[in-house]
Amino acid sequence: MQMLIFKRWLMLLPVLYCAACTSMVSDGHSVQVFKHDGSRQCEGKGLSVADMQKELDGVKVLSAGKMVRQDVMFTAVCGGGTGRVNVYTIPASSLSAAEARGFRVLEAGKWVSADD
Repeated sequence: MQMLIFKRWLMLLPVLYCAACTSMVSDGHSVQVFKHDGSRQCEGKGLSVADMQKELDGVKVLSAGKMVRQDVMFTAVCGGGTGRVNVYTIPASSLSAAEARGFRVLEAGKWVSADD
């Protein structure tokens, strides 16, 4: 009996692991979406939060900011990526509209606020 319970638990672990990997920043009413700001090392800061927000025309933006990926290292080379993104909190009901414009859901735990 204990072996059967153990086997069932082992079968459940990958499902729980995948669920944890895809967790998003959301409270059920709002969701955070992001898009890379286009910045490159040695080439400037990329698109500002306010300028990119224009791409969300017709979508209510509850808050906005700039964040940077914390779980990935970027090679120090001019023209290389920076991991900097613009983040917008929007109503969950507007998620499909934001995704249609190239925004993606922000994954929990991978981002920290970027100081400009």
